[in-house]
Amino acid sequence: LKSFLQLQRVNPGFDSARVLAARIALPQSKYGNEALLRTFYASLLEKIEVLPDVQSVSLATTFPLTGGALYNSFLIEGESNQDFSKAPSVLYNPITADYFSTLKIPLLQGRFFTQGDRADSPPVAIVNKSLARRHFGNEGPLHRQIRIEDGKEKLWCEIVGVVDDVKQYGLNQLSSPEIYLPYTQRCRRWMTLLVRTRHDPMLVYSSVRHSMTEIDKDQPLHGVSSLDAVMFDSVGEARFRSVLLGMLALFALSLASIGIYGVIAYSVSRRTREIGVRTALGAQRKDILLLILKQGFGVVSIGMLLGCLGSLLVGRSMAGLLFGVRPFDVYSLGAVVILFAIVAFIACLIPARRALTMDPMNALRYE
Repeated sequence: LKSFLQLQRVNPGFDSARVLAARIALPQSKYGNEALLRTFYASLLEKIEVLPDVQSVSLATTFPLTGGALYNSFLIEGESNQDFSKAPSVLYNPITADYFSTLKIPLLQGRFFTQGDRADSPPVAIVNKSLARRHFGNEGPLHRQIRIEDGKEKLWCEIVGVVDDVKQYGLNQLSSPEIYLPYTQRCRRWMTLLVRTRHDPMLVYSSVRHSMTEIDKDQPLHGVSSLDAVMFDSVGEARFRSVLLGMLALFALSLASIGIYGVIAYSVSRRTREIGVRTALGAQRKDILLLILKQGFGVVSIGMLLGCLGSLLVGRSMAGLLFGVRPFDVYSLGAVVILFAIVAFIACLIPARRALTMDPMNALRYE
């Protein structure tokens, strides 16, 4: 449960609130070259951005938490390695100029793409923080030239900006190095439409769909959902696992608590005659109570020590299910130990107090 809460607190690198996502796949037969693709996308963006309740609209090859980004090799100008067969691979995401503002991805250095980054303009690129740190270090990537392998073509681009990292493969995964290119310079037939709205994003779907049919009545939208739903689904497995194991753990905790109480309470109740003898011989009530608590806690302490050792051994097998929490978590085990200590204290105290309130002569005759 603590691991799941830690996962929920992870910053995905973008704002998913009130964003509609839908996939577009344009057929080769109708959109066979980049000029036709750019015309279609430009018309679609123009129609959607004037719709009521729409704040921003953009296109990207993929969007966060879906793991559908492309991989391409790249080289850095001036480095000794200029062999693409030995070059590192990075995520490669052609986008429109408003992509970062739509998802509210912060700019760390340089600039965003602009309308001036056209097909006939010098190729430019934006990299994320992970790529800048890993491949450029303290030198900084701005205005450096990188060469990207895009199919059979090798494209030189100038880095004009650095943006924050975005989780592409899940909240529990490390951010990967990523390169963004303006879609006007690297257009794709398959893109994802992202629409930020002022209210529920699903309410504008019909208007977005109508805008699409005005341009091409045969073109469908696929995989329509909100980014909040994508976020929710991305932790679905972890949520199910946490709920299931949490219910089982609470059930086990309840059984253990009831068991501790029952065993210790029964043990103390069997000592009613002993308590009566000690009282008749002049023992103080507090001394008897302390004796019972000491003996009861002695047994419970041994059990809790063995339990902690067992948790240390068995917990290692759960390491793959945990995020941001060690298998032997001191705070979680400490909370359980305190709970069992309270249960043991109550189990010792209630029957002991009952026995101490009895008349010594009646206690001596107690069977």
